[in-house]
Amino acid sequence: MRSKKKHSARRLHDEVERAHTRLSDLEATMNAIYCGEVDGFAIDGPDGSRVFTLQHPDEPFRILAERMSEGVATLTNDGVILFCNRRLSEMVELPVETLLGSSFSARLPREFRPGFPELARRASDRDVRVDSFLVRSRGSRLAVQLSFSSIAFKKSETGLCLVATDLSERKRAEEESIRRRERQLQLKDELLSHVSHELRSPLTCIHQFTTILLDGLSGPLNTEQKDHLELILKSANQLRAMIDDLLEAARIEAGKVNLECGCVALPHVIEEAIEMLRTTAAEKAIRLHSTGNGQPLLVFADPHRVLQILLNLIGNALKFTPAQGWVEVIYGAAPDSPGYSLVTVRDNGCGISKSAQARIFERLYQEAHSIDQGRQGLGLGLAICKELVSSHHGKIWVESRLGQGSAFSFTLPLFSLAQILSPVVLDNGSVRKVFSLITVRVTPNPNTGAIEERAMIHRKCLELLQRCTLPDKDVVLPPVGRLATGEMFAILAATDAQGAEVLVRRIQEQVKRCPELSEHSVARVSSNTLPVSDDVSPDINAITNAVTRAVSNAMSYREEASE
Repeated sequence: MRSKKKHSARRLHDEVERAHTRLSDLEATMNAIYCGEVDGFAIDGPDGSRVFTLQHPDEPFRILAERMSEGVATLTNDGVILFCNRRLSEMVELPVETLLGSSFSARLPREFRPGFPELARRASDRDVRVDSFLVRSRGSRLAVQLSFSSIAFKKSETGLCLVATDLSERKRAEEESIRRRERQLQLKDELLSHVSHELRSPLTCIHQFTTILLDGLSGPLNTEQKDHLELILKSANQLRAMIDDLLEAARIEAGKVNLECGCVALPHVIEEAIEMLRTTAAEKAIRLHSTGNGQPLLVFADPHRVLQILLNLIGNALKFTPAQGWVEVIYGAAPDSPGYSLVTVRDNGCGISKSAQARIFERLYQEAHSIDQGRQGLGLGLAICKELVSSHHGKIWVESRLGQGSAFSFTLPLFSLAQILSPVVLDNGSVRKVFSLITVRVTPNPNTGAIEERAMIHRKCLELLQRCTLPDKDVVLPPVGRLATGEMFAILAATDAQGAEVLVRRIQEQVKRCPELSEHSVARVSSNTLPVSDDVSPDINAITNAVTRAVSNAMSYREEASE
């Protein structure tokens, strides 16, 4: 009995010794892996054991991999991890022994896993680099950049070498930099807004007294005094333009710019902008003209803002074009953007470098190469243009070469009447047979110069026309305007000439009873019938085209009608 107990104790001791030896061997193996001393691995799979060894193993390289700050791993083409360094295990918060023999795709988020086979296939042909995430043991994600490249094993076997770079610190630094820059821009905008408001009052005083002196109201001036005052006035106007840009940029940043969109005859606004800058072009003998296809081009936009965009782009073109040069404004339908118009302002000036083109629409950015260095602004004009075009759901871009001029292009949505006219044009699915177009031309009085007063006239006129129309019989079209001479409003009424005259008299009576309109503007109301032939189909395209032509004709003969 005692002999059996001794035998059992000896056997148990031997088993413990063998287990201790195996554990020691396993510990030595793991230390060899950690130190980069292992040159191959045996993987048990459904097809039996397979041994993978590196071709030309390099012990110093393995040791270097352990000391790298990036995660490093060797994978089979199927994504099985053959080797990984300690840094990769730290990144996924799992021990190395757990990672060895496991699938690397299991360390990726679920949405990235289906694309891993294709990624591995691409990496077998060329190096691949992607931004992704590693899923840690507790479910959190670590932003990384994964770099894959092909690696050769013995017996013509190939695999993948993986390098995982931790992007979390870089992303935090980038986010902090963005927040710091946004804060700086906010403080700068607040300062610029405050300073610009404080500068307007003394600048207005300088401007007014300079014009008084130039008009001779304070006595006669000799030639030298007049030249000095004109220089003061020119500088004051330039400073006022800069202050206006500052205020406009501040309003845009605060989201306080409201658009009064309507039907705008684009060729008329372009011609108005050209006429306003004709004197500036003549000072440098620059040929300034426009080119179009001669067809009526109506856009859905705010006419004040469209004019502002054009004045800025044409003004810049004149500024950076040498004497005897040319500036051209080209307009028409956008060939690559159905439903949009395209306007391009071209010049043969100094051009813009490639590096500057990428930043030309940033606030406060100015191109270093300039024809006229003495007339640089604040670098806000193009940034304002970009915001205004974007608010119209359009796009703006530049094409240029140094020494060969520039071309600034922008798009605006075309004006479409189909949806607006549908309730009036169609009666139970059939097109009505007769329509009348009533036009209301509103011209502000000469002493009505403030923008606020013109906006009041615009608002009151729209309210008045809405009161005079019937919802199921008439539709007030978006306003059509030329800024210098006022605005034109149009009403499509489902009535004949006699009914149109009744509507005209009703509008005229309401205008007389409205002091905001009668005291600050002159309103002329007229009508024109638009008969529809019997062969017109129920779709409203024919009516839309007829109304578009009638509105364009009314705009074209506007000056003659006003007389």
